[in-house]
Amino acid sequence: MNVQAILFTVILAIGILMILIPSNEKGVSDENSRMSKGTIAGVTWSGVVLTVIGVVGLIYTLGEIVLRGYRKHHKNVKRKLETQEYNRTRRNTQPQPQKPKTVSFIDTNSHIV
Repeated sequence: MNVQAILFTVILAIGILMILIPSNEKGVSDENSRMSKGTIAGVTWSGVVLTVIGVVGLIYTLGEIVLRGYRKHHKNVKRKLETQEYNRTRRNTQPQPQKPKTVSFIDTNSHIV
């Protein structure tokens, strides 16, 4: 798999986790909370930024992969396996040279005496 896609997937996952972690603290009263309101807001906004970076990066990466395949398709560039398959099917579909047919005639006018 593409390293760029893996990197942006990890960034997206971290961003989603950073959005979800403070959501548990918002329902708790201030005296029982482990995080202050400023910390909650900071972590949430950091999570939003990382999520946006991850989504945009994944869209760019997938678009790049599709565009690369589109260009290869139009230039008719084949991979090794595709080339082998093409040669195999081409070899099997070519007409085989046929032996010349011999024609024999039967003489119907000959009489046996």
